[in-house]
Amino acid sequence: MDDLSQHEKMNLVVAIGNWKEGEDAKYWTRYSIFLTMNSGILAASFIGDISILDFKTTTHSIPVGGVFIGLFGILLSYTWLKLLMISKSYISRWISDLDCVLASDETLYNYIKGYSDASSRVQTLSNTNKATDYAKKMVFGYIAIWFAVLAFRFIELCSFIIAT
Repeated sequence: MDDLSQHEKMNLVVAIGNWKEGEDAKYWTRYSIFLTMNSGILAASFIGDISILDFKTTTHSIPVGGVFIGLFGILLSYTWLKLLMISKSYISRWISDLDCVLASDETLYNYIKGYSDASSRVQTLSNTNKATDYAKKMVFGYIAIWFAVLAFRFIELCSFIIAT
């Protein structure tokens, strides 16, 4: 890294910064998509009696649809969590790469980190992952809600089986 010129190091910092910002954008896009999907499916699970098997000769239906919706919601939330964790590791990787480049040049480090008058950036890069912790907590909240929905629908299914 020491054999690069100041200009080359700056270009490398800009490139790594752009990649990191791209990963940030992808992270929040994935988050929004899964949040919308989870919310929609959760709302649909409460709107009506979801039933897969409906008997034509009786007025009863077997409430297995709600159990499947609950299982799907848990699977969807788990996939959401794994994608967010992978995205966060990519973001951390770009921050680590950027710190490695910045560690090789004190002037560049001071400029980018915002400790000199030449830069308006005051926030340090290590504090940029705070919002992702709240995102992860929301995913765990959805997983807990899905387990509650699954338990409720399973109890409903067991009650139906016992009643018939």
